[in-house]
Amino acid sequence: MRKQIILIVLIVLCFQMNHVYASSTVQYGNCENELYEWYMSDSQEFHLTGDLVITENYLGKAVDENTPWIEYIGFCQTDISKTIVTGDYSLIIDYDFLWLNPNLKIIGNGTNKSVVVLNKYNEFHYVNIEAKEGSAMTFDKESSFWFCESYGKQFPSQIQAKTTAIDNHSSSRNNSIACAKICSQGEAIISDFDLDIDLSVIDTSTLAETIRLDRSCLNGEWGNCNGEIWELSDPDIEITDPITEKVYVRSYDLFDWSLLPETIEINYCDVPIQWDKEIDFHQTTNTINGTIQIMKEFEPFIESSVSIDVCIKEITPIQDFSIEDLEERLENCYCPFFSMTNPDGYKQAFLEVSLDGKNFDSYDISEEISYSFPNDENRIFFSFQPKFSAVPFDKDYYYCVRIVGGFYEGISNIVKVSKGKIEDVIEIVPDDSSNQNNGNETLPDIVDGNDGHRGDSSRDETGEKEDEVIIEPAQIEALEKTNEDVIVTVGDYQTTVSHQQIQQWKQTNSQVILRVNEQNQITYQIEKEKPQKIDTPTIKINQNQNHYAMKGYIYVLFVVIGLVVVGLMLRRKSNGQ
Repeated sequence: MRKQIILIVLIVLCFQMNHVYASSTVQYGNCENELYEWYMSDSQEFHLTGDLVITENYLGKAVDENTPWIEYIGFCQTDISKTIVTGDYSLIIDYDFLWLNPNLKIIGNGTNKSVVVLNKYNEFHYVNIEAKEGSAMTFDKESSFWFCESYGKQFPSQIQAKTTAIDNHSSSRNNSIACAKICSQGEAIISDFDLDIDLSVIDTSTLAETIRLDRSCLNGEWGNCNGEIWELSDPDIEITDPITEKVYVRSYDLFDWSLLPETIEINYCDVPIQWDKEIDFHQTTNTINGTIQIMKEFEPFIESSVSIDVCIKEITPIQDFSIEDLEERLENCYCPFFSMTNPDGYKQAFLEVSLDGKNFDSYDISEEISYSFPNDENRIFFSFQPKFSAVPFDKDYYYCVRIVGGFYEGISNIVKVSKGKIEDVIEIVPDDSSNQNNGNETLPDIVDGNDGHRGDSSRDETGEKEDEVIIEPAQIEALEKTNEDVIVTVGDYQTTVSHQQIQQWKQTNSQVILRVNEQNQITYQIEKEKPQKIDTPTIKINQNQNHYAMKGYIYVLFVVIGLVVVGLMLRRKSNGQ
């Protein structure tokens, strides 16, 4: 009996911990739920048993990385090859759709209707459709479409048909096709309205007057076509962001190939690079050669060979550490703002502070450095608040930084502040074994009033708070240059700060303090102004993500206890008999 109980428990555990899905090489169906279940499975082929219509209720969601705030339905990328076989039927897309899977192919006869019929907006990043007998794809009157530009190893859009590859009835002026391979034994493209095609390869028996070809290849010849006039010319393809910088390493023994750029820009689109992984360990500088993985049709028009220099770089401590400003705070106090070369590759960074130039206290500023954005000269600007936001003018302070790891490992030059004047100090070299916050002897005293208050008088006297983030004007300026929204985290809460909001902050040229209020919303405060809520929603992070797993374990525990109780009762009954 005990063996039976153990066996039952093991079976329950197996089913609870591992979901078992039945898989088949080929699946069949004609409804969108069946298609979605197949798409999420390991099965590679799906055969239609009738026309299949995809509506807004389709469960497959897809997001374009260029517009992540818009959610579409669509075919997201899969790790395995997928094939939809339509036969004499059609796949009908009846809602805005996103095509993102380079591993998906749709094959059908296309005799009665096209293999794929599209009725709404369709955005094609990758599409591969083949019609063995008739038409490959039809765009209905209410549809619109955009084929994205790409120069990778193969054409992102490939449409092949025996009679017609694309049959367009859409009148939208925004329709465009780029970087597509469209082939047909008959008339490849039929369009009721003007249609622009760019940087594509077209094989067709005839070309309609409504088709405008730009920088494209028609039946083996590159050129432009506007109506009936065909002009031969090479396509305009160029490297828009060439590789100019060198890669520096401390040792070839620690060389990481991921340091090399993975892509290069061609016509402002990223194209993969394949590097020759050969290094001469006896040379201080190695030139690594690579090949741009561009599609073969474009190879004659661009130099596909690239190279980059990898150099051994000696470790040199920072020599340009400086104090950019002594901002007056309270009475006879200042807040120092520091500047230095960005310590590339650092693991930790410390601010070394001394009152006598001999005994230094060490304060970890790794987080402050990580929040600092280098300018065009690769310099960063930072402060150390609230610990050093109100330093008394009547005391001499010595400052430097100690970097751990990277190309700037070691102790920087020392800067002295004496009675409001900034001086460079050369002869003093702090010991690497500085006291890290030992006694906080160099910290300004915390007292009531305006003499040596650690931080602004408007702040709590408890040191730096977890639910507070300080953004300096230099950091705000660096954020503004990115032209992007920024995700900020304050304590256990997170929100998005719009680029427009960052521009408004920059105009104030003031420090911005982010806090979490009593309603668990992230607010910002500029100097002595009242805190204001950020427009975008605040979400809580670091939530327990094992909630459902814990429920599963509790469920299993109850099952095991129940089975043991049943077993004991049966055993007692059997002994009684």
